[in-house]
Amino acid sequence: MQSQLLGKRYFVWGETIFNAEQAFLIFLALHLILKNQNKGRAKLRYTNATKILPKKLIMEIQKYVQGETLYIPKPKTEYMNWGSLSGGRRLLEQRNAAIRNAFQNSSSIEQLAKEFFLSTETIKKIVYSHKNT
Repeated sequence: MQSQLLGKRYFVWGETIFNAEQAFLIFLALHLILKNQNKGRAKLRYTNATKILPKKLIMEIQKYVQGETLYIPKPKTEYMNWGSLSGGRRLLEQRNAAIRNAFQNSSSIEQLAKEFFLSTETIKKIVYSHKNT
């Protein structure tokens, strides 16, 4: 649903009103999430151990488990940070940078909370944190 209000476009979702830029960012985030939601699952696939492991290693593993699917996790160094695939991390960093910039340019905590649809406590955490992202 969209309506005209003071010459600007606003979008209503439930009881929340978003301006056009916020609605676009929400749409973009949802698009990226849905686009990438099955990527992690698609990588989990069955591979017959006899095709990739040496016979001695298979015999050693069979001492512990036989005829079952075995999950071998990646090393911890291969894991990616939250949001790095979907772009969610980058969107939050951009939003937080915009909030810090607006705060430095004399916007109040209350104004920023209304503009970004966040609580005043969340705005305080963002503007008073020492991150330079």
